[in-house]
Amino acid sequence: MMKHFLLIGGTGVGKSSTINALAQKNNMAKVGYGSEPKTQKLMGYRARGYVLWDTPGLGEGISEDERHINNIVSLSVDNPKYQIDHVFLVIEAKKRDFGGVYKVIENLIRSRHEDNFSVLMNQADQAMKGQNWNAEENLPKPKLLEFLKEQAVSAKSRIMRNTGVVVSIPEFYSALTGYKVSEVHEHIVAISQCR
Repeated sequence: MMKHFLLIGGTGVGKSSTINALAQKNNMAKVGYGSEPKTQKLMGYRARGYVLWDTPGLGEGISEDERHINNIVSLSVDNPKYQIDHVFLVIEAKKRDFGGVYKVIENLIRSRHEDNFSVLMNQADQAMKGQNWNAEENLPKPKLLEFLKEQAVSAKSRIMRNTGVVVSIPEFYSALTGYKVSEVHEHIVAISQCR
């Protein structure tokens, strides 16, 4: 039986791009550019032995967020056909503002998925305004790598401090360039085999 993974996060964090990168298909999930969201409803995609659920981006307004969270809850709780095995909260590696993240954790994760929850940090190539990214080798330079490691540890501790939810140190990657996408895939496969 295929495992189902739900990707949630703000508009523009790269949920759809992450799905495309993990599935190794460029145009499977529609990707928005800039602040214009493309994903308007929950969509499931088969990807390399598991199903990834794309969700509308949060942060488009209180009423929109509530509607999206209610739809996510109905999929993840009320519909036995689509049992969600794990939830990934996708955040940007370059951001420090976690206000919306805390709200999602409080409203969705804590009550339903606290034991099946991880954080992913996308857009590693864009952290520090894209400086210190070695495009030729598709790797962060040492200064950026240190920054990404610090961001990951900081995200873990801030989530714990502000919500009480314990998460492992987030994986950082770039869906756009493919940097460390294979590690995210391996993480998903490992979760699939544990349950």
